Amino acid sequence: MKWALIINGLISGVILVPVVILMKGRHKQLKAKSLSLEFKWFVHPGFVWILLWASCCSECTSGQ
Repeated sequence: MKWALIINGLISGVILVPVVILMKGRHKQLKAKSLSLEFKWFVHPGFVWILLWASCCSECTSGQ
């Protein structure tokens, strides 16, 4: 299970880093303004379920 999480993190990083770099380049090219980080973005029903799922997963794997 530990190796699966590490491999999943590596795959996610390999995919997300280039995407973020490409998005930033496009953002500057279009001269778009970005919004600042707001707390209300974290108070979303879907995000709450992700936090609950993550806490349950960490409890299940911490006993091993």
